[in-house]
Amino acid sequence: IDEKIASALEKEGKDCVISVPMLSREQVIGVINLTFSGMRNLSDDESQILLAIAKTVGLAFINAHYVSRIEQEMKRRERAELKLKEANERLEEEVARQTRELNQANQQLQQANEELNRQIKQRHYESITDQMSGLYSSPYFEVRVDNEIDHAKRYQRPLSLLMVDID
Repeated sequence: IDEKIASALEKEGKDCVISVPMLSREQVIGVINLTFSGMRNLSDDESQILLAIAKTVGLAFINAHYVSRIEQEMKRRERAELKLKEANERLEEEVARQTRELNQANQQLQQANEELNRQIKQRHYESITDQMSGLYSSPYFEVRVDNEIDHAKRYQRPLSLLMVDID
C-alpha cells in the first residue's frame, strides 16, 4: 500500500484492507477497497457476494461510460443539426432573394420585349402605309398582288383585280 494511504488508514484506525476487482468482460476496470479495524477473513459466501457486487459496480461504470459517450454523441449531433438548420435557413433566404431578383429582371425583360414588339409593329405599319394618307403604299400593294397571284396559281383558282384611281 502506498505510504500516504497507509498513513491515512492508520489515523482512522484501519489496519486491514480487502481489495475486490471490478470486472467487465473478464477485464479489471477498477478496484473496490474495503477497510476494517483488525484482521478479517472472508467466508466463501462473503467473497462471492463481494465479487458479484464488484462485477455489478464494474458493469454500472461501463454502462455509465457508454451513456456518457452516447450523450456526447447526441450533443454533437444536435450541434451539427442546428448548424445544418441555420445553413438551410441562410440558403433558403438566399434562394428567395435571388428569386425576387430574377422575377424583377424577368418582368423588366418582359416589359422591354413588349415595347420592342410594339415598335416593330409600328415600324412595319409605317413601312407599308403612306405617312400622309394612312393608306397602304404601292410597294405593299405590289407584294400583296404577287402573293395573291401565287396563291391563285397554287390552288388553280381564278383571280380578279379591280383598280380604281380616285383623284
